[in-house]
Amino acid sequence: MRRSNRSLLILVLGLAATLPVATAPRLARADEEPPRLDAVPFRIEANSFRAVGFDPAAPRPLVLWRWDGERFFRVATTRSQTWGRFDFGQQPIPSGDAYFHVSAVGALPDPDRLLHVERRTPAPVIQSGGLETGELVLVPARLEGELWIRDADSGRLLLRKAVDPRARYRVWVDLDDELPRPWPRALEIEQRLDDGRASESEILPLEPRD
Repeated sequence: MRRSNRSLLILVLGLAATLPVATAPRLARADEEPPRLDAVPFRIEANSFRAVGFDPAAPRPLVLWRWDGERFFRVATTRSQTWGRFDFGQQPIPSGDAYFHVSAVGALPDPDRLLHVERRTPAPVIQSGGLETGELVLVPARLEGELWIRDADSGRLLLRKAVDPRARYRVWVDLDDELPRPWPRALEIEQRLDDGRASESEILPLEPRD
């Protein structure tokens, strides 16, 4: 083989060997290394949460989405820092809980990568009443579901009382007519929402009565 042909062949083989390395970044898709939101506590006290996380392909512009079960809604935009962290700031939690997602600008949001954020439902408030009146007036956190009243010691369910939206956040319980005898030492009261979630519970001590 002539020297000129051999030199040309070596040059072609050398270019072929470097081609995959040179073209790999151009073929990579923006969503191959997706950003991710940091996990939050199972239930949080506030009505908002700070949407922060890590982007392995930083820095780049990002979009925060909220998923309503059928479609995505664009919520906010930011840019991930060189070291990978990003921060969309405080985001409200509608209707007690919500699903959020973060993606790179230009990448389609993925419903398989959602962050579930749930707001803790506070316990019903014991507004007034007791043994002196024979009646309890309870204030539920939300106008839905039922108030569940249990024996605080055994956990036995004693009464399920529907929350009436027309009652303006008041639920009345007649202790004599609605609670079985003998009465327990104390009552544990919680709210069960329409979707099955339970609120925090409130404890009401009772004195046994003839």
